[in-house]
Amino acid sequence: ATGVAMGVLRLIRRQPLTQVAGGLFGVGLAAFLANRSGKAEDFFLPTLLWTIGYLTVILGSILIRHPIVGYAVGSFRGDPTGWRKDAALRRRYGAATWIWVAVFALKLVLYVSFYLANNVTALGITKIVTGYPLYLVAGLLTYQVIRDRPDAASKKDAPTVGPPDSSPTARP
Repeated sequence: ATGVAMGVLRLIRRQPLTQVAGGLFGVGLAAFLANRSGKAEDFFLPTLLWTIGYLTVILGSILIRHPIVGYAVGSFRGDPTGWRKDAALRRRYGAATWIWVAVFALKLVLYVSFYLANNVTALGITKIVTGYPLYLVAGLLTYQVIRDRPDAASKKDAPTVGPPDSSPTARP
């Protein structure tokens, strides 16, 4: 009902229905699986399978030395592959991609544990907590790893800003 209401609201605002349709499809598929099997925990089966897929792709990108974070940041900056020429960027993007491997590995461990335990309440809580809140934390950590930082040499040569030296040997 909420999805249909969102669809009507988007129609009124003349906005695309793509996200609403995708969400309704996902919920419909999950509900179908749970109804078909008679097990409520099967509602979370599509999420568990998507998590396995994301983990596989992200980990695979590291294993083939093409970390997916590099392509995401490169695309955002308008040059999807330019970062490949810079060894320091390749290392930083690789490290940042490991953050996302950890995110999806954690999600997988939790989902599989609660799914096998038939714990529907824990699955629901896990779906909420490991959604936007976890992605926000991972995004902030990713930013900390990939942000541009001056290297030590440029810091050493940079002019200092502050009051003039007040030591006795300083010239006015």
